[in-house]
Amino acid sequence: MTKKKVVVDMEIVEIIARRIATGGYNPRTMETYLLSDVTNEDYLPHIINHLVEVYGWELDADGIPRESN
Repeated sequence: MTKKKVVVDMEIVEIIARRIATGGYNPRTMETYLLSDVTNEDYLPHIINHLVEVYGWELDADGIPRESN
């Protein structure tokens, strides 16, 4: 069985990570965008990586990103 190749749009990753990091809103729910709102498993690791690398978030013991103090 061949795994389907998924193309991740890094501009979308950047937009979502920025909204999560800055308390922006999720246009789907009209509430604050949370990491738990990301349901696409192909995008989630890229968003987490972006939060860590660009916004300086840290990973806790479970690998969940948290805003740095």
